[in-house]
Amino acid sequence: MPVISTKSAIYRGCDKLKIPQSIIEALIAHAKEEFPLEACGILGGSDDSISRIYRLSNAVASALAFRIDPHEHAGVMRDLRERNLEVAAFYHSHPKGPSRPSVEDIRLAFYPEVTTLIISLENWECPLIQAFFIRDGQVEPVPVEAPRN
Repeated sequence: MPVISTKSAIYRGCDKLKIPQSIIEALIAHAKEEFPLEACGILGGSDDSISRIYRLSNAVASALAFRIDPHEHAGVMRDLRERNLEVAAFYHSHPKGPSRPSVEDIRLAFYPEVTTLIISLENWECPLIQAFFIRDGQVEPVPVEAPRN
């Protein structure tokens, strides 16, 4: 998978994501707390293992879209650098929709080397989390593993 180094952080794609159960639970909690709006954030880690969740504000406060606040994004990048971690995934929720990228998600996929993770609350009692690479308008599933902590 590609690795891209920028002044702000390292972005790395993974063939699969290993997300500890505690972070899976935090993702679902964040999505439910923000309901009916979309929740968003960044997952940090190294290799294919996620070790940090950064819950961010949805700058457009919408049920159908999200935008990460640039100042919050910059703060996450600083923290990741200090911890020697990488941006492993950007995440957001679909409060009433499926856990697959929307047309807007595909159009706005600015980091094709980073996994996009979507939490669907379509079934509130059983939220679904799926991950994807979105490159040149193409969507490719990425397996998600949730090892017990």
